[in-house]
Amino acid sequence: MSQKKLFDREINSACASSDGASSTLSHVISEAEKTHIVKVLSATKGNKTKAAEILGISRKTLWEKIKSYDIRAG
Repeated sequence: MSQKKLFDREINSACASSDGASSTLSHVISEAEKTHIVKVLSATKGNKTKAAEILGISRKTLWEKIKSYDIRAG
């Protein structure tokens, strides 16, 4: 296999998400942010005030992100 084909295969593999869809940087960042918010909410047992403090954002911003990411916060 040529170097170019090998490189193209590696790039395509690295750019595919687990469901096979291509992942843009903004998508990857959004997924990481959502995952982190879920973990912090879990660690604070759903306490949004504490979670927002840990995340370094306002409660309003946290609420907006919860709604935007459709996070089921307890």
